[in-house]
Amino acid sequence: MTARVLRWMLVLAPLLASCTVSLMATPRIYETGETDPFASVPPSLQSRYAGILYATDRGAEEGTPESNRKYGWDRDRSFAFGECGVEFGVGMTWEELVRDSRSSSRKNPILVSLDRVTEFGKMPETTYEFDKSGGVLQVTPTARESTESAERLFLDMVEHRLAASPRKDIYFFVHGYNNTFEDGVFVAAQVWHFLGREGVPFAYSWPAGSGGFLRGYTHDRESGEFSVFHLKQVLRLLTRAKGLNKIHVIAHSRGTDVFMTALRELFLEDGKKLTGDCFAGRLGTVVLAAPDIDFDVLTSRMVFEGLLLVPTRLVVYVSEGDRAIGISNWLFSSLKRLGRLQSADLPPETLERMRQFDRIEVIDARVHGFSSFGHNYFYAHPAVSSDLIRALRDQKAAGSPERPLLRDEDSFWILDNDYPRSAPPKP
Repeated sequence: MTARVLRWMLVLAPLLASCTVSLMATPRIYETGETDPFASVPPSLQSRYAGILYATDRGAEEGTPESNRKYGWDRDRSFAFGECGVEFGVGMTWEELVRDSRSSSRKNPILVSLDRVTEFGKMPETTYEFDKSGGVLQVTPTARESTESAERLFLDMVEHRLAASPRKDIYFFVHGYNNTFEDGVFVAAQVWHFLGREGVPFAYSWPAGSGGFLRGYTHDRESGEFSVFHLKQVLRLLTRAKGLNKIHVIAHSRGTDVFMTALRELFLEDGKKLTGDCFAGRLGTVVLAAPDIDFDVLTSRMVFEGLLLVPTRLVVYVSEGDRAIGISNWLFSSLKRLGRLQSADLPPETLERMRQFDRIEVIDARVHGFSSFGHNYFYAHPAVSSDLIRALRDQKAAGSPERPLLRDEDSFWILDNDYPRSAPPKP
């Protein structure tokens, strides 16, 4: 092991590791002042406070009340749900927050802090009982009844927020390796803020962040596998929410594997249905940001079953400069991690298939100058966050006038430091 790799290990911990962070850089599309993402924010949301819905199967820290819950990295055999109160800009007015959120040269950082975590309810511990009926295992009526009241509380929480939102979409965030509960909430809150506070923000937190490098990574990897069942429960419940239009997903780092595994199982359980009341029928845009997953695993388990065609649009952000993914690649001796994939890594037949499906967009983020480890570029870099907003909120396709990405000869889209001031694609 080289000294260089050891130095990388020491800085693998995410930057967001406390109960207060500085607001992410202003997306470049807002810097000129021509676009105001906050012009249509409803009066009820014009506040420096924001409520972020959450679900988690992290264990609650002993002695913390439901009105101010704290979650650690231990696992829980059920999931809890509630709302996090996040404050933007301590002591700022709404007008001051809007002004500085649209400026690329802030005089002072805008602090983002966690004000409270209110747990509304919790599912019963997962101890399902089954009966055989016609050669098929089915959950017993008694086991089913024990969960119904908790499910109703969950749906009431979500439906209340959907009813208050002009846009009936949910923006669902799944965090990555070594993240605390607070880390995931902060990223979800900041992205939602710059989406113009449209739709309903939802953070799913799985039990990561035990600390350490090798043992910490292996703990998080297995915790992600443990969490798949609960994530499926959450996603199925969300599809039942009255008034829901679409669920848009941002999964980051190891969270991409957690989400894609849950999606695969739901898709197969629903008989590969793409419409109706199944989860796939409610799935909108899926963003895999700096995905920490073996490319061959993704191909064998997901591509061959048609899973990548389930979302309305699949946007994958990759970067060869993502050194955190580079360490993961070294650690697992992978042929290639998806987060550092380059078009030269793919055979011609794969590239040809990609050209046939315009709903799959692989964005090669050739950006720099935003962090020491290059793993949080999808929201930390003002060029990439601009493209993320155009894809998620505006539902614009790569290469459109609103998303002027340049396409290389192998069908990858190129996003550089100057985006969206880069030259528009040739007609």
